[in-house]
Amino acid sequence: MKTDLTEGSIPQLVKTMAIPVSIGFFFQAMYNITDTYYVGQLSTTALAALALTFPLFFLILSLGGGINISTNALVAKKLGEKKHDEAIEIAAQGISYAFIAGIILGLVGIGIADPVFSLIGGKGELHSLAIEYMNIIFLGSSLFLMFFTLNGILGSIGDTKTGGILMVIGFVLNVFLDPILMYGWFGLPRLEIAGVAIATLIIMLIQVVAMLFIVNKRGMLSKELHHYIPKTNIAKEIISQAIPASLNQASTALGFLIVTRFVSDFGEMAIATFGVGVRIDQLLVLPAIGIAIASISLTGQNYGAKRFDRILETYKVATKYNAIALLIGLVLVIIFSKSLAEAFTPDQQLQHMIVTYLWIVTFSYVPVGVIIISGSVLQGLGKAEHGLALTLMRVFVVLVPLFWIFAYTLDYKEIGIWIALTLSSIIVALISYWYVLRTIKKLAVEG
Repeated sequence: MKTDLTEGSIPQLVKTMAIPVSIGFFFQAMYNITDTYYVGQLSTTALAALALTFPLFFLILSLGGGINISTNALVAKKLGEKKHDEAIEIAAQGISYAFIAGIILGLVGIGIADPVFSLIGGKGELHSLAIEYMNIIFLGSSLFLMFFTLNGILGSIGDTKTGGILMVIGFVLNVFLDPILMYGWFGLPRLEIAGVAIATLIIMLIQVVAMLFIVNKRGMLSKELHHYIPKTNIAKEIISQAIPASLNQASTALGFLIVTRFVSDFGEMAIATFGVGVRIDQLLVLPAIGIAIASISLTGQNYGAKRFDRILETYKVATKYNAIALLIGLVLVIIFSKSLAEAFTPDQQLQHMIVTYLWIVTFSYVPVGVIIISGSVLQGLGKAEHGLALTLMRVFVVLVPLFWIFAYTLDYKEIGIWIALTLSSIIVALISYWYVLRTIKKLAVEG
């Protein structure tokens, strides 16, 4: 059953679509935190190695997210135009591109992991553990990309519950699989950090198979084999949206690489702090991600129907809900910062550094949410390249200069990096909000 998002209450639709996906991503974040918790019990070096892999892992998610977002937006637009057959074909093409791109990414990733980890500060055991983990993850790149693309197809018809449920199931499976494979329970070999990576691939395979079944049940999986063979006209549509969307998300991964490189100047403890802090950040900004995913579908369908009034209302409602949810998150993190740090490591010095990170970076939560939602609305409007420009501006125009000012010139070291992260988010959020409002109003005038 397909949902017509060109009718009905915008606030109600945003809540109905955002809540399930936020819950799903909450458990996905808990999944990552579970990995971090178990690896942290091995050693601080293993924990730092997992942190070191985050930028490359995020690169996989970025490419998957780009294909996901472009497929979601294009399918939603066709549905808004009442062109169901074309929507089905675009969905099929999106699945094909996800599979092919995953194979290419896996091969390239295995080739570049060694020099990349060396570049961002990996040495000795830290470097070897990061390679061991990441090479296994790269082997499953197609699974990640296909899962997010299939989830995007469901999102285009308003179904955000399925992906959320599968993420909850994935979390539960991970809680048991991680220790089984890490410590070699039930007669299995002790795999340590490699076991965490293998558990992830097993769970992703289960989720992809389940997602294919559900997409087919919803009537969005083409049964025509020729629909899956790349076609020039559809390829241009998907690629024109997927490339900037993927680059937008990949630029975030690049941002993490750059941040990690700067953080590595201040030692292994600083890298571990950033690794733990980022995972907590991911957990707290989940409402914004859920709202952003809802915004893509709502914007896409209403753009196809030329309902610019509903697009403007979607953006304003989305940013309002984002502010409420993330302000609550900010307060909770500040109150429980010490408990959160203690949950990840028994090292008291590392605990203190994590608490300091959280007290500074929590003030970026609302602005980061605005940036995420702004990019999603621009994607729904078919202007992914504009979102990319805003992201690149945040990293290269705003963030890097602030690093030099606070971390080096003022000599605040890693604390200066945390301050720069927060200030850059606030500056770019203000610019993003102004620009999206301007874009929507301009498109409404042009008709």
